[in-house]
Amino acid sequence: MGLANELKAAGEGVSDCGKVPEVYSSSNYLSEADPEGCAACSMKVNPANAYRNGPLYPAYTAAAIKGLFALQDRYKVNLISMLSWSFEFEDKEYFEGFRTLATNGVDKPVINIFRMAGLMSGERISTSSTGQVPLNDILTRAYGRLPISMPLRQG
Repeated sequence: MGLANELKAAGEGVSDCGKVPEVYSSSNYLSEADPEGCAACSMKVNPANAYRNGPLYPAYTAAAIKGLFALQDRYKVNLISMLSWSFEFEDKEYFEGFRTLATNGVDKPVINIFRMAGLMSGERISTSSTGQVPLNDILTRAYGRLPISMPLRQG
């Protein structure tokens, strides 16, 4: 798990799409954009999965979406969809820590990030903050250095 690892994996695929004109000019779908691999592992199995019930998961997801857009811009690809493997688990306890958007009909905080993202369309505006972590810094944490295939550009 980790933003650096998720964006590293996505960046490798997106940069490959950017190398083929027929691919980067077409619509591209990211078939899995999730922080870690086991959606069906509750916090009873892995106590660290308790983060899925609170504000950390939506904050992480928002940062990941921003990073995926930065990768799209960097490699000039048309990334139109990012799929999250979130599920509904029937007859489970409330907030058991599965990767769900709601538990027993109660919305979890992360669903609002997806609702907000679903409302976004059109042009994006540039923003900056003294506390922001640039994409290159995030990727450097994943690689230990920026790989040759991911040129060093601000973003």
